[in-house]
Amino acid sequence: MKTDSKPLRFLVFALCSLLGSCRQSPSNPEGFSKEGNYYFKLLEIGDSEKGTDTTLEIKLDVVCRTLHDSVFWDTKHKWNGSFLISYQSFSFSPRIFKYAKGDSLLFLLPPKIFFREFFKCPTPYFIKNDSSVKFSIRILGVQNRYANSSAPSLVTQDSLLKSEKNGIVRFAQQKLPGSHPLSSGIYIEIKSSISGDSVRTNSKVSIAYKGYFLDGQLMDQSPGDAPLEISMGQEKQVLDGLRIVLLHLKNGDKAKIILPSRLAYGSSGSSNGSIPPFTPLFYELKVINVK
Repeated sequence: MKTDSKPLRFLVFALCSLLGSCRQSPSNPEGFSKEGNYYFKLLEIGDSEKGTDTTLEIKLDVVCRTLHDSVFWDTKHKWNGSFLISYQSFSFSPRIFKYAKGDSLLFLLPPKIFFREFFKCPTPYFIKNDSSVKFSIRILGVQNRYANSSAPSLVTQDSLLKSEKNGIVRFAQQKLPGSHPLSSGIYIEIKSSISGDSVRTNSKVSIAYKGYFLDGQLMDQSPGDAPLEISMGQEKQVLDGLRIVLLHLKNGDKAKIILPSRLAYGSSGSSNGSIPPFTPLFYELKVINVK
């Protein structure tokens, strides 16, 4: 019996069209415009006229986020509130110079390009699987390129470390006036027990702790009433900075410490993005038991 093949051909054509349309993605994310290898969107318009003289420098407030909106760097906490860029600072700077004081924009930038240009470093592992970095800016003002300013002009690794060191010193002066820095750069204030076994490289140690960012936000703590047990001879159980500090303590000691980022989560931050790169940390801990 001969069948009519037209309905079958129509069905195949319809399925192919549907599958083809499903594979296609919008040329731009919703509400964004594309320029080169990045996307951008104007979020808020200020009162000034558009466009900035390219011979000037722009002062920015910046927030950097992962695609899941975890903040890993911002000028509020990391850079004294703002920093300066020139027309040549980054490949996306010319776009910013098309706007004026008070304007806010959101950029979607490829991580490899962003970290190479903005931090002068390879892409950290916590963001390698993201397709973009969310780079939010607000233009705070402009100034002559040769004018004196306390706002940094570029975010380099050396300038990040310098800013971090200054922040640690200020925090120590305010919160740990009785502390003193070790040769490693760790600040430590110890409330010592009268007697107790010292922690050694082969000790098994139980500690209770709380960890904070320097702005006071709780970052981590020992689970419930259960202390954390550490075998000092095993690597990667705790941060390098905590391991160094424990070797200065004995059973029953309490300590308040500030860890520089290189002895905490370093230039890459934590693997889940909760600890940004170049972030010093403050810990309160107590040695519960030493074996």
